[in-house]
Amino acid sequence: MYIFAWNGEDGIGIKPQAAKQLLPLAEEYEMFKLRRNCENVLHAAYEQLRKDHRLGHIPPEINEEYLIMSDRYRFDRLLNMCIDEHVHCAAPGQTKTIVNADTLSESVKLIILEKKLARLNNALDRERKYKHDMESTLSNISPRTKWSNKFVLY
Repeated sequence: MYIFAWNGEDGIGIKPQAAKQLLPLAEEYEMFKLRRNCENVLHAAYEQLRKDHRLGHIPPEINEEYLIMSDRYRFDRLLNMCIDEHVHCAAPGQTKTIVNADTLSESVKLIILEKKLARLNNALDRERKYKHDMESTLSNISPRTKWSNKFVLY
């Protein structure tokens, strides 16, 4: 398996899988330039995934892998993208799995739950507004004061 690829102009580039493997070493040996390069490669790979899938449709296992990695190494741009992806994911039980995971920091779990709650509240507000609008429309068409429960036979 090759972990580097020739990209033409800049010489040697890192593949996403290699970046995942190199990050612990770059962190341990304080190789900041390599760490930054790995972050950029992973960010670009995740952006490509987002282009290939609609928001909320990246496979949960892949998103969880990137989420854990971005939390562990404090990659804020990637972390925000992963959180947004997770919040929009419709897979049942996925939030429970993430919240119960020991691999994520408590602050990230809290952000996920807050954003999920805000998203649910927005959906509830839209439903309430729709219901109110429909009731207003119906009352304008046929006011309730004219309604009766009496049936008249002709």
